[in-house]
Parts: sequence; structure tokens; C-alpha cells
Amino acid sequence: MVSLAMVVSEPSAKAQTSAAVAVDAAASLTKIPATAWGLNTAVWDANLRDAAVPALLTQAGVAALRYPGGSTSDVYNWQTNSIVPGQGSYANPNNNFDAFMGVARSVGATPILTVNYGSNPAGNGGGDPNHAAAWVRYANIAKGYGVKYWEIGNEVYGNGQYGSAWETDLHAQHDPATYGRNVVQFANAMKAIDPTIKIGVVLAAPGRWPDGVAPDWNSNVLAQCGAAIDFVAVHWYPQDPYNESDAGLLAAPQHPTTGVAAMTAKLKTLITQYGGANAAKIEIMVTETNSVSYNPGKQTLSIVNAMFTADNMATWIGQGAANVDVWGLHNGAVWGNASGSLFGTSNYGDYGVLSNGQSGEPAANTLFPTYHGMRMVSLLGRAGDTLVATTSSNALLTTHAAKQANGGLALLLINKDRNNTINANVTLSGFTPSGAATVYSYTPASSGVTSTNVSGQGTSFSIAVAPYSLTTIVLAGQSGPVNPSFTLSANPSSLSMTQGASGTATIAVAPGGGFNGNVAFSTTGLPAGVTASFNPPSATSSTTLTLTAGASAPAGTSAFTITGTSGALSATTALALTIAASAPPGGGGAGPAVFSSRRNAAGPWYYEDDLTLSTTTQITALTVTIAVPSTNASYNGSYNTFGGQIAQSYTTGASFVYSFKLGPGQTINPGSGTFAAQMNGNGVQRDLSGDSWTATYTAGGQSFTQSGTF
Repeated sequence: MVSLAMVVSEPSAKAQTSAAVAVDAAASLTKIPATAWGLNTAVWDANLRDAAVPALLTQAGVAALRYPGGSTSDVYNWQTNSIVPGQGSYANPNNNFDAFMGVARSVGATPILTVNYGSNPAGNGGGDPNHAAAWVRYANIAKGYGVKYWEIGNEVYGNGQYGSAWETDLHAQHDPATYGRNVVQFANAMKAIDPTIKIGVVLAAPGRWPDGVAPDWNSNVLAQCGAAIDFVAVHWYPQDPYNESDAGLLAAPQHPTTGVAAMTAKLKTLITQYGGANAAKIEIMVTETNSVSYNPGKQTLSIVNAMFTADNMATWIGQGAANVDVWGLHNGAVWGNASGSLFGTSNYGDYGVLSNGQSGEPAANTLFPTYHGMRMVSLLGRAGDTLVATTSSNALLTTHAAKQANGGLALLLINKDRNNTINANVTLSGFTPSGAATVYSYTPASSGVTSTNVSGQGTSFSIAVAPYSLTTIVLAGQSGPVNPSFTLSANPSSLSMTQGASGTATIAVAPGGGFNGNVAFSTTGLPAGVTASFNPPSATSSTTLTLTAGASAPAGTSAFTITGTSGALSATTALALTIAASAPPGGGGAGPAVFSSRRNAAGPWYYEDDLTLSTTTQITALTVTIAVPSTNASYNGSYNTFGGQIAQSYTTGASFVYSFKLGPGQTINPGSGTFAAQMNGNGVQRDLSGDSWTATYTAGGQSFTQSGTF
């Protein structure tokens, strides 16, 4: 038996125990989904768009990002990037939906959106299914983002039905059956726009409040909407404030009656009971999780939370969950439980995986222990790898294993013993290693994840795992050392644009076999009249591809190839491009900005006129009006994608006049954005020929007026 004694360990004065660890690489548990390793973001996060964030998330293996952030979701107006009237929270003007999508696409992460169930845009009633449907239309039809996962509300059971009322819910009734019926209305409205999306319903984590309180939340909700949903969403925070225990938290995922396996079994039973013919497709997603339900203390900033996070995420996915989202990217200092019985030296807590640099915290985007826990579980496996069976004879040494798609095998060892090194005697079956391995470690003494290359490993070996630490061993397969490689993916995988317009896609690099090189990007097979640029032109994680279709580019759909090259290695991915003929509306005026109008919905029950502004120069003043005859129509709403610097208003009469005005002292920088006017129809097709727009703006000290029709 080979010994891996070189692994970083604690001082030898500490005692040692042992464990027999068995890994059966032929006993598959589940393939790791593309959405597995997730993280929550928030519209109020001042550091969401920091330049350092995408690379850090890529390094941690983040595959999904949730937005707009917990309870804020139920008071958030996505169209105006604002909080609905009369409700408390904050929406950072720089963090509108498009800005969030920019972050998600730069990481190559799947977006998970929580729509506002709690309040309508006016703040005088419950969430509006039509407002949610408009978000689907904007995201997937107007912008082509292809967002699949849509969760109806956040922790709706906290709406006062059971006493506690932290979640805004302005519906007249707060009971679970009402929520379930309303979910069906949301699902119908949203899927009428894009039938390919997946709708999620909020359930209580089995065994956690209010589960078990009458009326039962989970069964009453699912009885109403089980046939209409695609996933159930639960939040799991296993501890309550000032009752934290390091040993208790570390034991929580494997607890026989309240742990992950028990919760998953209960959820699957409910899905089978109430999902009917739909049950087989309903996924389980853990859209929020961390160690304590509120008031985080020092435990959240110790290695204990890193160990819990890695174990928690791997255990949920191993039990068949499709996604686990840690709360959160940035959060901020909270002075919770600082008991001396808890491991660590911090005197405050923070749910964030990265610091926000405020209230005495280290510089913004400093890596907290939970970040390293996420990274260690992503080193175990990523999308397409397969979790396999593993056991440990020592209850304080938890193990997870994965057969990696490149032919390797990874083993995650979590030593939950505060005082003792555990000598793990590992036996492998169903896999023959080549002898080469990389050992990744994170201990209380290290500032981050460290790695060591070792050799000589066979089907049995021993490794010393330090007290309170995580170790991930990645073994090369029998054919020899795993050859470094990488793959490319495009998000989105298809783009649509008109002649004279531009579009962007994120090209992500997925490394394999220890690859860590720089990849240079190029294209082949572009249609005539289309140009491509990459920013940056070479990268280790991702780049942004910008395509520009000239005025003479032929209309139609075609595919082209994106190639990444790093030394002798190369990989390709394809992207489909649809170019629509430019058909500028009638109108007059000229200037440095380009306005493109289109009818996004043409009734008879719903109408939307979109005006897109593209500019290569800074605009310092702007007023846009969209006029729509009101016969057979009623006002629905408006939105813009430039954010809070645009003031919106409307007037009614023979026509609806939608106004969008750039605020004093505000600017629009080079780029593009959309102004949208929305109307409800009455089933009688209205006359569309009278829809018109006018734009007056200042750029370079000169004023311009342009106008046209839809």
C-alpha cells in the first residue's frame, strides 16, 4: 500500500486515527448536472460587476447563478430595476437584468431567475403573471438569452401564513393552496411566451419550519400545481442563530432522519404523489443553502463552513438534486454568534463567499473559506462527470468520489475530526490508476487551496488527512497520465441580428486533465459581410465574441466554427447565426445614433413595441417617445434596459404616449439598449399602422432628432 505522506498535515503532536475507504468506480450514483454547483447573486450587491468576479467564479467551478436575490425577488420590478412602491430593499442601478446576464455569460453559468410573486409593479397587490411573462418575452424572445429556470417567488411560506412574515406577499390569501393555484397562472402565462422554460415552485425543506405545521405547505401547494411545474425549490439552512455547533453542522448532511438523504426521499415521495404523469420530469433544486438561517456568526468564516459546503453540495447532487446554490456571492459583515466553542478567530460572520470590503472586512473579493469549499467540490467533478459509490469506516471522515469524463477518478476526503489526523487506507475497484495523481488540500493553516503532484499510486494507497481539512485526490486512469485538454462552449449557442447590427456570445473554456494554458480564439466559415472580434483575443477561462453584420450581409441562417488553440492543442464549437434583412421604418432625421424599431408582439391580447438605440458615442441628453393609438388597447407597462438613469412616464387619451427621459447629469455610454411600450388587447385586433416613435438627443455637443414608425 503506497503512502501519500507528503500531503499537508497539522503538527505531528496531534493524535492520529484511521479509516478504511472504499471506492467502487463501477457503481454510478448520478451524472453531475450542468447546473450542479450554484451561487446566489443579488441586485443590491455593489460588487456584483467587479472585474475580478468572473475569473474567481470560473476558478470555483460555479455553474449556475441565481438572481435577483432572496426576499428582494418578491419586491423587485425587473423592468425598471427598482423596488416596488411601499416596500423596503435596494436595487443597485448598475445591476439590472442585462448586467446580471453579462456576469452569468462571462462565467458560462446557467441563470436561475426568481420572479416576483409577492407584489405587482404598482405595489398594491400580489405578483402579476403578465409581468413575469413579459420578463420571459424580454429575456428569451427579445434578447435571446435562453433562460430556462424560472422560480415563482422566494420562501413564500414566510408570508405570515404561519406567523412569521419576512416575505412580502400582497395577495389577499396567503395559504399554500392559493399559492399553488397562482403558480399555475404564472406557469401558463410564462409558457405561453416560451414553452421550453422550466417553472419552479417553492417548498419547505422537509423537517425544517414550517414543514409539519398545519395546513401542510408542501402537500397543499403540490396538490394544486404538481402537473404544471418542472422543479421544486427548497432552501436548507440546518441551524438557527446562537444554536450553532461545529460538530452538529458537520454531521447535518448525513443525519439519518433530518439529513439530505431523508429530505430528498420525502421530496421524491411528494413529487410522485402529486406530480402524476408529470412526476418523472420534476427536478429537485436547492436554490439557497448555508449553515445558519439568519444572523451568521463566526462559523461562516471558518473552515467548518468550507467543509460543510463541500459535503452539503456533493451530498445533494449524489442524492439526485439538479442544483445547489450557496448563499451568496457577497453579503457583508454580521455580528452573530462569536462563541469560543466555535472554531476560528473571527468576531463576525458573513454568508458571502467573497468579502465586500465594508465594515472592517478585508479588501473586496477576498476569498472566504466557503469559496474554497466550493472550489474543492468542483475539483471532485464538473458537468458530465459521474459520482460513484464510496464508503468510509470512520464517521468523522466523509468521502465523495467521481469518475471524471477524461478517464480520471477523483476522491474528496473531509476530516471532521477537530483534533486528529485520519490515516485513510483507500481501496479502489472498477478503476486502475496509472500511478500519477494531483492532491489538492485546504486546511486551517492554509490561505487557500494548495496542490501537489504525486506518483506511484495503485489500487490501494494511504493518505494522511489533517484535522478539520478537505483533500481532493485526482488520479489519472490506466492509460497513463491524463492528457491536458480543453473544450469550448458558446452561450448562447445561436444569435439573431439584423443587417447593420451586432451581437455577442460568451465562449467558455472548460479545462481537463490539468490544463491551465492560454487559449487563442479564431473563427472560420463566417457568412459574407460579417466580422468577428474576441475580447480578450486569448484567455484561460472565457472570452466575449462580438459579431457585426454589415448592411450587405446576406439574410438567412448559417453556422460557423469557433476554434481555440493552445500550443498543439485545439478545440472547436459551433454557433448558429441568423441575419434578418434590415427594413428601416419610415421616418426622418439623422445623427450618430442608430434607432431600430420592431413589433415584439402583435396582439390581439398583448402588444409590445420595441425601439433599440445603438450608439458609438456618448449621449448626454435624451428623450424618447412612443405613441400608440389606444383603440382596442389598454395600458400595460413599459421598460428600458439602460437602467435607473432613465425616467419613465406615460399619458393616455386617443393615444398612449410612453416617455423615456435621461436624467440630469446622466449619460448613455457607447453600446445599445431597448425602450419598450406594452399594451393589453381586448381580443379585437387593433390598427398597428399608427404606432410611431421620436427621439431627441444630444451627442458631442450637438442635438439631433430622429423619428419613425413600427
